[in-house]
Amino acid sequence: MIKLQGLSGETVQEIASQTADAFYDYRYNDEDIGLIKYISSREAMFIYINAIVQAAYKAGVLYTTSDRNEGYLMLSGEGAGGKIGFIDGLKMIAAEKRALGGFSNMKRFISACFCDGGTIETRMRKEKRKFLRVEMLIVRKEYQGQGYMRQMIEYAYRTAEEHRVPVILDTDDKDKAARYKHLGMRLDRVWNCGERFHMYDLIRECDTQGAIRMNTIGIDRNLDRARIKKLLTIGLSASILTGIGDFILGYADSITGGSTLAVSVMASAANLADWQMIAGGLLGFVGIFLEGLAFFAIYRLMADAAPKYAHIYRAGIFGYIWLAPVGCHMNVGVLNLAYKYLLQADAALAEKAAGLIFYGLFEPVYLLLIVFWLPMMIVQFLAFSRGLTPYPKKARWFSIPIGAIPSLVLSAIFGLNTALGSGIGTMFLSFGNAFMFGGLLATLPDTRRFEAFEKSLPEDTRRRLAQR
Repeated sequence: MIKLQGLSGETVQEIASQTADAFYDYRYNDEDIGLIKYISSREAMFIYINAIVQAAYKAGVLYTTSDRNEGYLMLSGEGAGGKIGFIDGLKMIAAEKRALGGFSNMKRFISACFCDGGTIETRMRKEKRKFLRVEMLIVRKEYQGQGYMRQMIEYAYRTAEEHRVPVILDTDDKDKAARYKHLGMRLDRVWNCGERFHMYDLIRECDTQGAIRMNTIGIDRNLDRARIKKLLTIGLSASILTGIGDFILGYADSITGGSTLAVSVMASAANLADWQMIAGGLLGFVGIFLEGLAFFAIYRLMADAAPKYAHIYRAGIFGYIWLAPVGCHMNVGVLNLAYKYLLQADAALAEKAAGLIFYGLFEPVYLLLIVFWLPMMIVQFLAFSRGLTPYPKKARWFSIPIGAIPSLVLSAIFGLNTALGSGIGTMFLSFGNAFMFGGLLATLPDTRRFEAFEKSLPEDTRRRLAQR
């Protein structure tokens, strides 16, 4: 799109003439007569349109499709690029009066346009909502049917999305409204302004004003209770599976006196059977991956009411699935297995290899996982605490950190160096996941509560969801 600027007065007037002709020559449907009901001559239409075009050009809100000027677009509101000045506004009012044939006709026209609550712009302003308005969109007759209408309206969409506001417009013909609907807008309402004069309000919502636009990754309805229940069940089962793997991987007496942190972490490796390290690693590999998928239950719960939180949480899920199954869990088994056999051959060599593997490969992956995982826990707690899910606020306590506490306490009671204490301690994250998934599953609200929560969402959010 090209912003019109640096044109001569004659050129701007020619644009106004082309635009006026396009309006006047438009063939309305049988139910509508539109502006022609009030502006009945070509000359009057030019007076009316010329004032609008002149004001739009001076304000810098008049655009065209290319150097050939196939069509013209006038915008107002957020992202329009300018604002019509006071003097030009007065000129528009004066021109409107002339075009309509005097003050009384102008009053009748305005009364018709503002009946039944007024235009969509009027209602948006009352709601104190920001918007981008398509004031005028015209394709010259010789270029119609060649995709220029789509080109202009999509420019408006892109501009609105940059400013995170909806696009609005009103039109005076049912067929025009149908074309805008085909191009992605939603018919908000139709209102009768008198005999054969209807106005059609249309809107294309941005997700929520000021919110991050969400990629739904194929999820068509977030608050699907049945799917959420299924995911929570999978998560609980996966946590149990991972917990078994953790216990097997950790169940062995520890050798005390490790000289480094890396050696201390693998203090039980010498007493672990080979099958324990292999089986424990594989069980956790499968279980943790399934846990990651099950986290989408919690994503679904917050996505509609808290899209910013959901965006952060979803990023954490992808990081968890990427790093936790292999990078963090399975590698524990691999590292312990390698350390066990190196220790039998050469204790000094085993210690050196353990340090290189632990600090060079293992620790960075764990730290990166925390970068993804910790924000997940924070936004989950906030979303539940602020009532942004169908659950009561107290469900915020069904979280992994809270659920991990019993495992750590039991491990200390039985002794960190004992096989039982070590096995239970290794399960602390599995304890946390099982507590979270199990608690949310046991207290899952009923269908009526889900429906009530959906109805409580802001109107613009419900409209956005209805468009999916």
